Amino acid sequence: MADTPQHSIQPSTNYRIGEHLYRKWRKPNGDVWYELYFIVRKTKAHIDVKGFMEDHLQAIRLDRARLEHSGSAASFRHQAVFYTEMPEEYRKQTVGYLDREQPRAVLDLPDNFTEAQLKAAYRAAVKRTRPDLGGDYEEFLKIQAAYEALTHPLSVGEMLKAAVDGVSRT
Repeated sequence: MADTPQHSIQPSTNYRIGEHLYRKWRKPNGDVWYELYFIVRKTKAHIDVKGFMEDHLQAIRLDRARLEHSGSAASFRHQAVFYTEMPEEYRKQTVGYLDREQPRAVLDLPDNFTEAQLKAAYRAAVKRTRPDLGGDYEEFLKIQAAYEALTHPLSVGEMLKAAVDGVSRT
């Protein structure tokens, strides 16, 4: 077994890139909201992402090294910032909804739902409530929180602890 050189350069992976990123949107009035974007392709240099409602659009290409190093990357062309971890302000907004409503009820899912049913319910709910298309922002946050809870199952207690401590859920 060969020894590795002591001074070899290791890639910087301060932030783990999972299955999705969080896109920060800014409304014309200055308000901010977030949306999940899914990673459709990873290369050594880039990460390509798409939103749920953007099947017909070309993927947004982000710098992988910047994402891994800082946890965020901007797309000036799309006027958006993408984050590898749930931003703290978004975490605080969504955690409150999980205390009050069951995630399955928010998305109107049966007890034994499939992943396909979850995605279809999420997509339909997002179409109805996207704030940039005139939807209700509060309802949009409930839907995002429900989807987060169902795709990354943690107890409400763990979510509250993570929100208070600022600990990443990934």
